[in-house]
Parts: sequence; structure tokens; C-alpha cells
Amino acid sequence: MVALSSTVGRDLTASHFKFHDDPYLMPRSNPDKRQFALSQEAGRNAARWIRDHKPELFSHQTAQPFSQAYAPVEVFDTDSAVSEETLLRLIDEVRVSDAVTVYRKLAAENAELSRETRQALLELLCYHNCDDTLAEDRIEERWFASTAVATKVRNTWK
Repeated sequence: MVALSSTVGRDLTASHFKFHDDPYLMPRSNPDKRQFALSQEAGRNAARWIRDHKPELFSHQTAQPFSQAYAPVEVFDTDSAVSEETLLRLIDEVRVSDAVTVYRKLAAENAELSRETRQALLELLCYHNCDDTLAEDRIEERWFASTAVATKVRNTWK
């Protein structure tokens, strides 16, 4: 397989794979490519926003087996009923901002947390810096922002 693929060079005239939907609507110029990619990203962000803010619209579960990644996320605020198990679940799911919110709520209630839970939260915060991971969020926006005029950005740990 590798030997066969090494005999064929890359087609430099082919368009990027993200523009494969319709060859007649394929953008040709760089500004058109940018607009196409950012509009596609905006559509993904709009769908994610609707899923997260209107979960009652998606109460049916047609996927078998059920995948938690596509389910609406639970929103935590100061009025939520939380426990140490909730905090551990959020740490396991790597939901950093929600874990910090739940920890602050538990600290305000003077709840006793085990040493293992505190250690797991500390490790999560040390690795992610109080920010949720951006594995696939806004890929196009970040790429176009990185190729734009570079500004001085100061990275600080919280």
C-alpha cells in the first residue's frame, strides 16, 4: 500500500477536500475560499448552539447505541444541585469550565471533597488552564486568524 501510494504524486491542481460538496459552486479565489470555509464553520457553530441551548428540541434518541458526544450538555450555574460525584463526572468528561463552576459551588457550600477529587481537579486545571479544549471548535476561524496579521498575544495561566 505504501509503495503504491509513493508512486503517485499529489495533485497540486486539485481543490482542498473541504470544498468537495459541489464542483460548480467550488470557490476559485482565495477570498471566496475563506468565505466558504468560514460560512461552513458558522453553520456548525449555529447547529452546536441550538443543540446546547434548546435541548428540549432533541429529546428523542435515534442513535443505537447512544453516543453521549451528540447529546445536549448539561448547564451548571449557581442554582444547580451538585455533589462530589458530579464534579468527578465532569473531570472524567474533561469539561473544565463546568468543573470549575461546580467546584466553586461546592466550596461555597463548604462541602467536604476527598483528596483524590481535589488532586484530579488540580491535574485537570494544570493541563487545560481553566479553558475547555478546542479539539474541533472553530478550526477554520483559528486557522484564518493565525494567518492574519499577527498581534502580540500574551499567554497567561489562570
